[in-house]
Amino acid sequence: YWWTKFTGLDAPSPIALQAHRGGGALLPQNSLSAFQHAVKHGLDSVEFDIWKTKDNVFAVTHGPEFEADVDAEVPTFEELKKVNGDAGMIVLEDVIRICAPNNIHMNIEVKNNDPSMVKSVIDLLKKTENALSKASISSFQRPVVQAAIETGEIGIGALYNGRDIVGQPRDPVPEDYYRELFFEKYFEFFHKFQILKLCEKNNNDIVTN
Repeated sequence: YWWTKFTGLDAPSPIALQAHRGGGALLPQNSLSAFQHAVKHGLDSVEFDIWKTKDNVFAVTHGPEFEADVDAEVPTFEELKKVNGDAGMIVLEDVIRICAPNNIHMNIEVKNNDPSMVKSVIDLLKKTENALSKASISSFQRPVVQAAIETGEIGIGALYNGRDIVGQPRDPVPEDYYRELFFEKYFEFFHKFQILKLCEKNNNDIVTN
């Protein structure tokens, strides 16, 4: 009702409850206990972050816990755990084992600017029954989003923030990027209320999937 009243548009699909970083406001973010808590309380979806490490492990962690940018080589998984002081850091397979059997959607945010990760993540999801159908890939990195779109196998989330993960200003994203990813009528809504400009000015995220 309020969406329609405010925007003049039909309401989007029903709202799902998603635990950001696994529910990191209640328990350590991106942790095993956070994901188990989300399952226990019947959330529809969990969002979490992955970095591909030097030894090809998908570490579930937000960053920047190490001095790296999205194009830099990430330490090994064991090195990353030491840098974080987190001996209990988990990997993507751990989240899949928790979420897939419990019908919890996984919004997997890829941090590295590495499009090849998309196929690797999809291949990993395919090893567990029901996992691929309950997953999407999101990213601030346009090449990653484009790679996910081109597979035609997984949902996507296009993210935008005025600054990158290490706080440096991003180049403005061309409008056609949003026009390709949003339904046309919602793109018009974004313009009507200047949401893109507000998000760039205030360093907010934009998500579409």
